[in-house]
Amino acid sequence: MRILQKNFLIRRRIDLWLLCLAAIAMPVRYALGPIILFVYSCIGFYLALYKHRWHRMYGAHFYVLISAYMIWSLSLMAWRGELSFANRQVGYVLLLWLYSFAGLGMVLIRDPLRILAFGSRTGIILCAIMVAGEALFWGGRIGIGGNPAVFAYAAAIAAVAATLPIKNAPRVLPNGPWYLVIGTGIVFASETRAVMITLALLAIFEIIVLIGRIASHKVKIGSSLILAACLTAVFTVGPVAGVLSQRFAGMVHYYETGDSSQWADKSSADTREQMWRGAVKVVAEHPLIGVGSEQKMAAVREALGDQATLLDGYIHVHNSVFDELLVNGAIGFLLLLAAAISGFIFFWRNNSDCTVRRVLIYFTISWGSYAMLHNPLLHETSIAVTMFFFSVVYAGTSRNILRRNSEARNALAFYNREKSSPVAAIKPA
Repeated sequence: MRILQKNFLIRRRIDLWLLCLAAIAMPVRYALGPIILFVYSCIGFYLALYKHRWHRMYGAHFYVLISAYMIWSLSLMAWRGELSFANRQVGYVLLLWLYSFAGLGMVLIRDPLRILAFGSRTGIILCAIMVAGEALFWGGRIGIGGNPAVFAYAAAIAAVAATLPIKNAPRVLPNGPWYLVIGTGIVFASETRAVMITLALLAIFEIIVLIGRIASHKVKIGSSLILAACLTAVFTVGPVAGVLSQRFAGMVHYYETGDSSQWADKSSADTREQMWRGAVKVVAEHPLIGVGSEQKMAAVREALGDQATLLDGYIHVHNSVFDELLVNGAIGFLLLLAAAISGFIFFWRNNSDCTVRRVLIYFTISWGSYAMLHNPLLHETSIAVTMFFFSVVYAGTSRNILRRNSEARNALAFYNREKSSPVAAIKPA
């Protein structure tokens, strides 16, 4: 028992530093982040399994639904004969399920949201320095750690997390929309359309919110004019304008004139269009249970017929909804969707701070926009980034509930102590 107590005392000192290191490592795609998340997940699963007296498992509906999704997905794979270590879908499902317990393992961290914001701010600045160095020496489409799209998603979620407010924030890492602005620059360097415009709009909205808090009407007008001038300059000249022209201007020109010569990414768009058309046909034929992870691309190619050669080299259809319907059918998709909605409602109800709620909306929008053109549930890094944000917010929300319940108990005890009892007032004869 003494060894266990000593372990907890040591962990009280080092857990916040480990969490901070993980938050720093996530946007730069350093392996330390997912490793720390995995450790917290194992601790949380142990606590959930053995139900320690100091552990409180809030948001039980989410855990029931995510466990039901895991069981359904693995059962389908076992029925289809796909349950093997060679099938990466098995690992993805198990990682998603196990990572969901990481928030329970962060029970000894007093203010998880503060650590998340501080670490994400440090990580996004470090990420910007690395991107600037890579752009200076190599140029081109930048993707630290490999896939530029996965890197852009990790940076976008870190920028969103960095927006969380910190009480008594350090001067070198102040509160504000600056991290969304930095994250937007990083995403533009990766040229990832899925989150490029989304993060830029979130940054602009956060700046507008900041301007709205200014008391002076003249300063408000001046700040708005400066913002408009800066946006005009950024989006019309320089590297940002070049990326927009390359990624979007050609597409607009094509739909207006029919000329595809200026659309550099038309082949990618055509491929996605054909994949989604094939996916719709396959889902219509197998709506409830799908066709499985190992057969989905073969089924989509068969549905496309002559256009099947466009899908050579692709292992998924680059859309989370279609991928889930193809693999686990409508039942699996609805279980996963219900788990996500349950988690969001749990966070929303138990976080009264409007800034935290706004960050939750930012996260949901960023995840959704990325999921429409990619699949964050089919890559180890994007799964870790998603569940890391979820787990820390869960830990912070659980802390809020414990604090609120403790204050309510203290207030009730004080009321009962101060209230005079009519029975005690009767003197014995």
